[in-house]
Amino acid sequence: MPFPPDKGDKIRSYNVLKYLAGRHQVTLLCPIDQKDDLKHVGEMGSILHKIIFAYLNPVQRKLGMLKNLFTGKPLSVANFWSVSLKKQLDELVSTEKYDAIYVFSSTMAEYVWDLHIPVKIIDFCDLDSAKFLQFSKRAGLFSKWLYKTEAARLLAFEQRAAACFDHILFISPAEKKLFESNGFSHKLSVMSNGVDLEQYFGDKLPEKNITVNHFVPHVVFTGMMNYLPNVDAVLWFSKNV
Repeated sequence: MPFPPDKGDKIRSYNVLKYLAGRHQVTLLCPIDQKDDLKHVGEMGSILHKIIFAYLNPVQRKLGMLKNLFTGKPLSVANFWSVSLKKQLDELVSTEKYDAIYVFSSTMAEYVWDLHIPVKIIDFCDLDSAKFLQFSKRAGLFSKWLYKTEAARLLAFEQRAAACFDHILFISPAEKKLFESNGFSHKLSVMSNGVDLEQYFGDKLPEKNITVNHFVPHVVFTGMMNYLPNVDAVLWFSKNV
């Protein structure tokens, strides 16, 4: 659910969705993995033609991941899979004609790769297979095996997904370059993240009276600090910059 846009993936997906909804008639189909997000369905739906969703039960998600552990499919994919959502999507495509489909993250690719829609775009954001491989280098024995296994499965999954889409987006040139070795360079583009400075400051200074020493640089890092890349980033920055 790309609302409220209060963390990285939601901020990116919400702003892309808002941009498209201002220019096209957009139907949003999404899994909801946080119960709190259910109350925002109406607010999100106000800018859309239609919104279709399914709540992902935490127990079912864990069972799905356990099942995938033994079937050879990525655990990450099971974490966002809903039979109900797939059924709703198939019914929707059979009754309405769509010009294009925009898929956010590789883990959602399985919902749509069998659909016949003229233009298919997928926003991989990060290259998840490379990320899990990096995780394995810092993990304990069991976690190392789990992360390496997930990395290999995700790479195969990403390659299959890439073959089914017309265009693939990444956040950074580095991740695009990593994936180019798979032979899909003609489909790949970079759409980097940005910061809307007007949202934070506009033409006004913060209302609170804050004493600032202008001779000392002040940096604020915001992010989910239970996420290893964010922890690594802020530690590296503090030590090296």
